[in-house]
Amino acid sequence: MSMRALNNVYTPKTGWAPIAVTATKTSSAIDFANCIENQIVVTPGLYTDGTSYTFTLTHSNTAGGAGTYTAISTADFQNGSFTVVTGTATAQTPQQVAYIGQYQYVKVVCTVVGATTGCIFGVQAMAKQRKMP
Repeated sequence: MSMRALNNVYTPKTGWAPIAVTATKTSSAIDFANCIENQIVVTPGLYTDGTSYTFTLTHSNTAGGAGTYTAISTADFQNGSFTVVTGTATAQTPQQVAYIGQYQYVKVVCTVVGATTGCIFGVQAMAKQRKMP
């Protein structure tokens, strides 16, 4: 069996580096310009407290990603949706979705209820660029 290196195929993009999330947090804009495939991944770490951590996506087509972001409908998701993290059991599994909408910029929003020390999360995306001639 032959293996293929993915470093020439996918470009990593960071929404936010792993950090303890204790209040509602929004990622930086993830730019999907000229992308033909993507995967957005929420990677959990140590869960210490909090009633719930709910992840959603917003999108915009404004240059630089500084414009108004609106919630993404379920029709713009592929591979399911995010599961609400409510404790250690649900915080142990990385979650992933693909964005198939028409906008260039996507942000991940984590809405937090009842956290003091929080839960560690990282948000990353992998994007496959369209090959340009």
